[in-house]
Amino acid sequence: MKGLLKYLPYIILLIFTLSRTVENKTRKAVGEPCDCESQRCICKYFSDCQMQYDRDDINYCNRKQGIVCCKEPKIIFDPPAQLASEFACQKYTEMISNDCAREFITGGELARAKEFPPAALVGRFNMETKKHDWICGGTLISERFVLTASHCAKTGVINRVRLGDLDFSSNKDDEGVQEFSVSRLISHPQYDSSNYNDIMLLELNGTVTFTDYVQPACLLTPSWTVYNTGVFWAVGWGAVDHSTNMSPQLRRVQLRKLENCGPIANEAYNLLHGLSERTQFCTHGKTNDTCKGDSGGPLLITFPSKEEKYKCLYMVAGIISKGQIECSGQDVPSLHTNVTAFVRFIEYHVWPTKNNKS
Repeated sequence: MKGLLKYLPYIILLIFTLSRTVENKTRKAVGEPCDCESQRCICKYFSDCQMQYDRDDINYCNRKQGIVCCKEPKIIFDPPAQLASEFACQKYTEMISNDCAREFITGGELARAKEFPPAALVGRFNMETKKHDWICGGTLISERFVLTASHCAKTGVINRVRLGDLDFSSNKDDEGVQEFSVSRLISHPQYDSSNYNDIMLLELNGTVTFTDYVQPACLLTPSWTVYNTGVFWAVGWGAVDHSTNMSPQLRRVQLRKLENCGPIANEAYNLLHGLSERTQFCTHGKTNDTCKGDSGGPLLITFPSKEEKYKCLYMVAGIISKGQIECSGQDVPSLHTNVTAFVRFIEYHVWPTKNNKS
């Protein structure tokens, strides 16, 4: 017995360490799906969860941060497709793999292979030096088109798009990479330098092959906005900390929609006509945010967790228009183009039909 008592402190320490390890592995972030009583549940801050819990009935996603597994009304997805982009989204479910289990890393910054297959690098290739100059991000939305921000073209010619790359400074992860020249830039006709209508389509000089590394995102159409919870994954190669250079590694950050941000955005970004609530919206991250180089990249949301048919697809809800000027040094919101407001413009060029040319 005395011999056992000698090792008791070590046993206690081992049990404590194991319990903390299990707790860390099971932690989830806001917006991630969670399991509760065989229905759709999602991780939310306790204050945002409309369900009333008894003290003993709380299922935590992250107890330390007060994030609980919140029951949500059961949503039946799969309405009849009406728009060209919705028909395309249905077609994508038959063109991509249905094996895409996503286990987001709580608090992580670096994206993993196959985690965000719609993410695109946008820039230019110098034929003389044989070097790339990546300047913005983008979102693959079809076999031939990438969605980005119009202001990305202000810095010079855009002639290259790369898909499926996690680290553009290395060739070690290039098994899923596809690169294309750009045959046409289609900026919104009402775009100017005043930050409004900051949306552009890039037509690729070739057809993308959909793989586990490269897949399109569906458009968040007006009839699908019911699935927009105001929590987004922003993805890009933007600058980190106080650097002015793009990060070579693909990063991701979770952002939340910021309501009533007009006065702050007007002051931060000199919006001549104020915030356009129909075509723009703001977000803010809890600890991190978007920055220089993230421009043009996507704000992504997932389909409802019970929708097996669409589980491997994202919807693109926004285009990063203005990120932090000084990375991690400002407490101002990021400004984004609302994709839903431009569905008609996008469809006119990407899926030209008689219906959307009227």
